[in-house]
Amino acid sequence: VVYRSEHILNSINPYWNPFEIDVDRLCNGDCPGKELKIAVWDHENWGEDRWLAEVEVSVAELQKSVTKGGNASRDNALRVEDANEEVMGLLVVLKAGVVA
Repeated sequence: VVYRSEHILNSINPYWNPFEIDVDRLCNGDCPGKELKIAVWDHENWGEDRWLAEVEVSVAELQKSVTKGGNASRDNALRVEDANEEVMGLLVVLKAGVVA
């Protein structure tokens, strides 16, 4: 796990705070050829958190998926799928970039 977001209570449409990850920590400085796995979990007060779905995407694809119309726009959203490849939700990317 490279990054874990804050927990958003009782929301089916969460908005996470922006964050930055050092390029060396993210992909050992070789981002163009690496796939990122973004997983979505449901927080459980008792027991273990429950995995819901995930998407695998390259840094370049993540940058291309940035929305042009704000957080309500689904045009470029990433499809987050469960183990049966059923779309469980959409991940709207507001900003993505690589800073060396």
